[in-house]
Amino acid sequence: METHLIPITKENVHIFDVFVQDYEAEFSAITKKEPNAEGRFALEVDWKKPNSGFYFFVEKKPVGFAIKADVEGRSDIAEFYILPCYRKTGLGKGLAFALFDLFPGPWQVRQIPTAKEAIAFWRTVIHDYTQGRYTEDQIEDLHWGQVIRQLFDSRAPSSLTICVLRGKELLSHLPELAKLRAIIFREYPYLYEVDPTFETSYLHLFANAPNTILVVAKMKDQVIGILSGLPLMYAQKEIQQAFDLSDREMGQHYALCEILVAKEHRSKRIGSLLYNEFESHLKKMNLYKKLVLWQIIKNLHDPKRPSDYFSLDHFWHKNGFIKQPNLHCDLKWKEISQKEETLHRFEFWEKDLKF
Repeated sequence: METHLIPITKENVHIFDVFVQDYEAEFSAITKKEPNAEGRFALEVDWKKPNSGFYFFVEKKPVGFAIKADVEGRSDIAEFYILPCYRKTGLGKGLAFALFDLFPGPWQVRQIPTAKEAIAFWRTVIHDYTQGRYTEDQIEDLHWGQVIRQLFDSRAPSSLTICVLRGKELLSHLPELAKLRAIIFREYPYLYEVDPTFETSYLHLFANAPNTILVVAKMKDQVIGILSGLPLMYAQKEIQQAFDLSDREMGQHYALCEILVAKEHRSKRIGSLLYNEFESHLKKMNLYKKLVLWQIIKNLHDPKRPSDYFSLDHFWHKNGFIKQPNLHCDLKWKEISQKEETLHRFEFWEKDLKF
């Protein structure tokens, strides 16, 4: 499922014109606003500067929008809308997280006291994003009167450190990589029942391959995130076989194998910090022309999908990757509580490395 943010512009504002009428109509139950003689609502939503407006796209279809404003030095969710048929799928949470990451710094989100569902939604989203590190108060808003407000900061914690390991120095951190893999890949969408034999052989790839990179995030000396990468020609054979490349072409490709962040530390821009350090060091090597990664394919309506799950498609788009629709591979593993291994399909994303 491909998801990403697209800015609202003059060229695509016709989509916004449709969505915003639906938004005003739904919100009118709370605002008591009425349409005019032509059935249209007067608009108070402004996507133009100094505000920033974005659509949220899923599989090339717009499913919602958000308007970010600046209020007294804080980023502010001025408007936020997800089509009803896409609610309770995690997409609203994904859109909110993407906005918080896109504008690091102090934030506020406000709700009218009678908007009970909105209050519950934002409390849950902000709690999950900050791991509970936010405050809430009630203030007098010039337009809406009394409102509930959540305050938080989307910047990474000051106690966070990022280090890049190469060659023999990364060997001592392979156990941490194994530990995070065992924990995180048990979660959706992988539901992976750890196979110690496979994990041992997988970690040997990093121990034996040249030019491997391990980027480690620590907080108070505890490893909370790891990004791993190695030349594509040393990746699993199933990954290599998806690319119909000569040895020379294969040698120009580098593989981003995984970004793993402990659940209690996600949504603090740690993934972005890990990736930025990784790409910076990869470019300094000046050996590779292409960067590739693979991601499991899951249906939006998968019955096993948790309500708060959202894909990383926007993250890959934001960092310049392009999905390769004709490249796929199947990897086999046993899911939790299953007796037999099953095949799982992966899609590939690719990026040109510009020096």
